[in-house]
Amino acid sequence: MDALVSKGTILLGGPVGDDVDSGDALLVISADDEAAVHAALAGDPWLDTVLAITRVQLWTLWLRSRAV
Repeated sequence: MDALVSKGTILLGGPVGDDVDSGDALLVISADDEAAVHAALAGDPWLDTVLAITRVQLWTLWLRSRAV
């Protein structure tokens, strides 16, 4: 994950909801399509053990702070 962040593939990531230990997380990934998302995460040693991809959804950023 750290390597994907360093390369700019993962833009944001973190747990979802109040229970940070629940295992649910959201990753915002810069990719051309769903296949590219799967390809980017394919090398992660946690894939299909700790990491499970349950959904890939297109998101378009419309608003951005100048601080970011």
